[in-house]
Parts: sequence; C-alpha cells; structure tokens
Amino acid sequence: MAKRHHRLAHYLWHSLRGIWERLDQNARNYIVSIYPGWEVPRPSNDRLGRPIRTNNSGEDFLFMHRQMIGLANSILQSVGNPEYPKVVGWKTLPLPNNAEFPIIPMKGMEEFKSEDFFNNRMRPWEIQYTSENYLSNVTLGEMGVDLEITIHNMMHMRWATPMPNDVGYRPDTAIDQPVNIKWNNIKYDYLGDTYSSHVHDTFWKIHGWVDDRINDWKRVNNIDEINWNGKWIGPMQHHSHQEMAILSQPKILIDLEGITESELTNDFDKMIEVSKVLSKFDNIGFISKEIPQEKKIDGVE
Repeated sequence: MAKRHHRLAHYLWHSLRGIWERLDQNARNYIVSIYPGWEVPRPSNDRLGRPIRTNNSGEDFLFMHRQMIGLANSILQSVGNPEYPKVVGWKTLPLPNNAEFPIIPMKGMEEFKSEDFFNNRMRPWEIQYTSENYLSNVTLGEMGVDLEITIHNMMHMRWATPMPNDVGYRPDTAIDQPVNIKWNNIKYDYLGDTYSSHVHDTFWKIHGWVDDRINDWKRVNNIDEINWNGKWIGPMQHHSHQEMAILSQPKILIDLEGITESELTNDFDKMIEVSKVLSKFDNIGFISKEIPQEKKIDGVE
C-alpha cells in the first residue's frame, strides 16, 4: 500500500472531492480530459468549503474505504500471516493510557491529543455514533459525512505519530510539480496526510472502526443489503481486489483481463498530471482551513 500508485489514488480521491466545487470549469475540464475517471460525481464540500451532507458523498466515503479494506484483506490473504489475517477495527476507542496505541505528543496537536479532548469530544462522538437513536435517524450518506468530518478526522490526528528527522513532512507542492517521489519512502506514513495515512498501521484500526458503523446502521434500520447511492472510488474501480493486490506487488508483469504494465504506467502518468492541477489547493489535509472546528452540523452534537 506504500507504492506510489496507491498513494496517488488515495491522495487524489480525497483532495478532488474536497475541492471540486472550488475548481473553475476550465480546471475541471482539464482534469477530465486527462483522466475522465477523476470527475467527481458528488463533491464532499461546497464552494465555501462547507461539508455537503445531503448528496450521498458520505456514502462515497464509506464505500471507498470499504473497498480499501477489501483490497488490504486480499493482500493479507496472499501473505498468509496467521497473526494478521484481515483488517480488524477497534471495538472501542483506545483510552488515553492505552499502551498498545499510545498518544505521541506532537507540536501543534496538543488539543487533539489531550485527555480532555478524548473525554469531552472523542468519547461523546463514539457514544453518539453507536447509539440506536442516532443511527435510526440518519441516512447512510448523512452518517458518512458526520463520521468523516468529526471522529474520523480527529482519530487521524490524535493517533498520528511524528515522522523521523530523515523523513520529515510533505510540504505544499509547487503548482507546476507533482508530488515528489521522496514521499514514497516506506517510512513516510503520516496519518495527517492523505498521501501517506493508509501506510500507517493505525489507519486500518481507524477505518475498521468506521466500517463497523455501516453494519450498526444496517442492523438498527433492519436492512439486509445496502442499495448504495454513492459508490465513487475513482478510476481504478474497474480493477478487482485480486487484481489490485497483484498490482501492488513490485516487479510483477501484469496481464489480467486486459490490464497491462504499460497501461498501469499510463495510469501513473495521468494521476501525476492531475496532481499538478491540485497542487495549488494542496495541504488541505483532514481539517478544512475554511471551517471552524466547532461548527455544528445538523444531527451532530
């Protein structure tokens, strides 16, 4: 999952849906001309950067990360480690004194990593999002948005760990440059950057927890099979989990159902071109600069 292809796909998916409404039509047309699969059907934020709760972008968020978990499970199955056969999320959030998932201090993140923040924000969110009262009064899309902009974002920041001095943190990218290949370093697994967060082990604990909320929502609302309205995962959706697991392996000649190594290289080139368009909007991360963190969203306390 640390391969450049996976990093770019995750980075572009999050970034594009967040800024799509703020791109002018020329920028959108240019992106689509490079790679039609990156046209965003349901933006996650409006032109002012405010979350859109009613367009099923929240379903996209839940569905895409469920697919990522499926891909990770395919890779884990091929590895065959009996101690880590599949992604399993936290059943409950780790307490502040948890030794297995410690809170590592980081400059500028004192609030998110404090015990008070856990007790007054994280724990109440956890109680809310697992309560039948909440789950029975929201659509799946609304729940996806609520989870993403509150507890999910804060889990990423709370359990982020400092990068080694010889790695550092990815800076804003110059407008005419793609993401530098130095950030493909396996050590670069910063949870606060969509280019690297999924490389961190804790990412899968976080998203396993988020994914379990889908099952809670189904149970509370007596739904057997979800009729997904939001299934956008970007242009790689035509590859199966098995195919993507193979694509993630180094130096393997690819020839699966018409997928060739040259086509994969072409995917790289296209994603790099799209990333150039995004560079002036870079450093969005998981916390929108335009939205006060205390802003109340209907249905979220």
